[in-house]
Amino acid sequence: MQQEYRGVGGAAGILIGRVFVYTPDLAPAASAHPADADPAAAFARFEQAQSTAARNLEQLAERLQAAGHSNEAGILEAQAMFAEDPTLTELVQAQLEAGQSLAAAVQSAATQMHDMLAALDDPYLRERAADMLAVGKAIHAVLYPSISPLHDLPPDTVIVAPDLTPAETTELYERKLSVAFVTAHGGNTGHTAILARSLGLPAVVGVGDAVLQLANASPVIVDGNTHSVIVNPEPATLATYQQQRTDQAAAQAHYATLRDLPGQFADGHGVGLWANIGRGRSRSRPEHMAQRGSACFAPSSCF
Repeated sequence: MQQEYRGVGGAAGILIGRVFVYTPDLAPAASAHPADADPAAAFARFEQAQSTAARNLEQLAERLQAAGHSNEAGILEAQAMFAEDPTLTELVQAQLEAGQSLAAAVQSAATQMHDMLAALDDPYLRERAADMLAVGKAIHAVLYPSISPLHDLPPDTVIVAPDLTPAETTELYERKLSVAFVTAHGGNTGHTAILARSLGLPAVVGVGDAVLQLANASPVIVDGNTHSVIVNPEPATLATYQQQRTDQAAAQAHYATLRDLPGQFADGHGVGLWANIGRGRSRSRPEHMAQRGSACFAPSSCF
């Protein structure tokens, strides 16, 4: 039977595919690494993982920059800075000294910093709280590497997840697959939604936890234009969306032929086309890290 879910935002585009539920487990095996039993050795491993995670995020940012997505690269540049934030380091060290495992200490510290941001009055900064969880996942991935199931997705996959990090979203874009994603959490101004819009990945975010109960391989339509997700679509619904996709592809192909032509009126007179898409970006304070009304260069300076 056809089911429909609505999100609070997303990225434009339509994809018809199959559900893949992605709920990664961040808890490593108890014997994940022998050094984790010694707080000093575990802390040394953490500091090394911090540096590696920051470098990985910087490299993703550099690739986005090279592809012409400089503003989007700034999101990952900011997360690279967050990964080595002194507050995060101090929290992890304190958790280790209190007897927590390294994995638990990283997750606990990232969660604490998330909660600090989420409790702020500014809605923009509350959205940035998710960055701290993403940074925790990035460090955890270095400490306990595994093969992500996102690396082996077939075309026309709809990833259904609690949320995706900006790094995961960027990696999906780099693989050039025909994919879309649906998240239970997140908002329209969150970095994952912003990246999806900029990179051309259809997405619907903030659908709610019920979407995580969908069965893998269920047929699904993601309509990022209306922020809707249609599971087990009826034949008439499917036919409507197939036609919309055909029309959309034709329109995009037509616009591509016009993209590099000079602007001019029908009578041949030239006209300059200009667009103001926002305020200038300061080199000393990227706008993705700016707290409205005051400076916020790293999480610790906002607390």
